[in-house]
Amino acid sequence: MLYEFKFPDVGEGIAEGEIVKWHAQPNDVIVEDQLIVEVQTDKAIVEISSPVGGKIEKLHGDEGENIEVGSILVSIETNKSTKSEPPKESSEKNNYISKTSSEISTSMSVETSSAQKRKPGKYLPIAVPSVRKLARELKVDLTMVTGTGKGGRITEQDVRSFLDNSQSRQLQETTINIENPQSLGEEQFELDERVPLKGIRKQIAQNMMKSTSLAALSTVMDDANITELISLKEKMAEKAMKRGVKLTYLPYIIKAVVTALQEYPYLNSTIDLETQEIILKKRYNIGVAVDTPSGLMVPVIKQADKKSIRRLAKEIVSLSEKARNNKLKLEDMQDGTFTISNIGATRSVKYGTPIVNHPEVAILGVNKIHKKPVIVNNEIAIGDVVGLSLAFDHQVIDGVLAANFLKRVIEFLEQPDLFLLEI
Repeated sequence: MLYEFKFPDVGEGIAEGEIVKWHAQPNDVIVEDQLIVEVQTDKAIVEISSPVGGKIEKLHGDEGENIEVGSILVSIETNKSTKSEPPKESSEKNNYISKTSSEISTSMSVETSSAQKRKPGKYLPIAVPSVRKLARELKVDLTMVTGTGKGGRITEQDVRSFLDNSQSRQLQETTINIENPQSLGEEQFELDERVPLKGIRKQIAQNMMKSTSLAALSTVMDDANITELISLKEKMAEKAMKRGVKLTYLPYIIKAVVTALQEYPYLNSTIDLETQEIILKKRYNIGVAVDTPSGLMVPVIKQADKKSIRRLAKEIVSLSEKARNNKLKLEDMQDGTFTISNIGATRSVKYGTPIVNHPEVAILGVNKIHKKPVIVNNEIAIGDVVGLSLAFDHQVIDGVLAANFLKRVIEFLEQPDLFLLEI
């Protein structure tokens, strides 16, 4: 019998993916649980295995094409000798998706009729009838709204926040139809190149819009004289290298941030707009922004409060390499509670303002280290200074609280002996 295997729901509100590489071709005979395709979702590359054994009849998509959740991925001819019968899609768990975290469990339940109604490449918003009615009354296009509810569901608050946001309104009002460049009298438009917004870049765009539309963003900045920290790091770097650890400043910054978060728990929280609650996180999972050829990725170091400087350094190197090689799994990028963005890694700018990584409520931008006159013991000296930018959601965090948190982080960085430094 012919079994049509559909692209499963891999969770995290993902509606579509891009076929990266086929590991099976038509007429190939495969077995159950054999890897057949790699798909790039908005967050990571997912390896998908076949839930049945048989002969590949047809691949429903070429490498580089997008495929929506619920669309047919591959047709497989099975027979009586196949060990397992084709699973029922309404109840089977998609354990043939390559994941290692037990926290990520998804269902193969797919509404085929809904999937067939979707137009290729068009986002299908998830919202209850009352929210759709409100959107119609307010003339809000739900495909432009990012849902914050469970499974990416759009709530009433999402619609109202989108409408109230001046940036979003301006974006809608100033959208220009340039499908016919000649109508604008600009022949040079013919030379413009259109690049599809997809994969990681698409997710970045959606996350940025979500943050700016759902958070009241503000930033405080200050400098930290890290002369002592640099001296300590240089002394320990050689010892660390002998143990196979490449030591940078980031593990020390993570330690300082985690210690400060324990004193200021509201910086380690999220806001649930649907229930109108602030959720204070009791775990310290620190996201580290990594620049990659595909775009910015934020792998997460889990339980950073329980790890030594040496272990943090090794994990930073490991996650960064995975990010640059496009090998991060979904679980590597989930459940972050606070993010650090190393803006200074570019060594080109002294200061920058990061954008909060929604649904978190704060992010610390670490800027370029540079020489600057500082006052030490009432005397002027030249010190190594790093600029710190703390962006935060003013819905949860007041300016004074943000300033006190940043001050505490600076105290730790300027006096690293205040917290335990192990390697």
